[in-house]
Amino acid sequence: MNDRMQIGELVRRVPGIDAQQARRLVDEVLARIQAGLPADPKPATLRRIDVRLQIPRGLGREAIGERIARAVLDALQPGGRHG
Repeated sequence: MNDRMQIGELVRRVPGIDAQQARRLVDEVLARIQAGLPADPKPATLRRIDVRLQIPRGLGREAIGERIARAVLDALQPGGRHG
């Protein structure tokens, strides 16, 4: 992770994947989030972003990562779900 984004704590609950798969998924999600941020974002501190998604059974890891990253990026928009 670079200085554009720092995550103090990440809680994940994704049924059906083991710890190693979860770490890869987290890395992929973070990469997607960083790619989706503006090139020169305004500095900001957020206490929490709460992202809850229903993921259809059998959806591939790449599609899951895309949905999670999109939900986080949407939450970062004005009026998004952050505290």
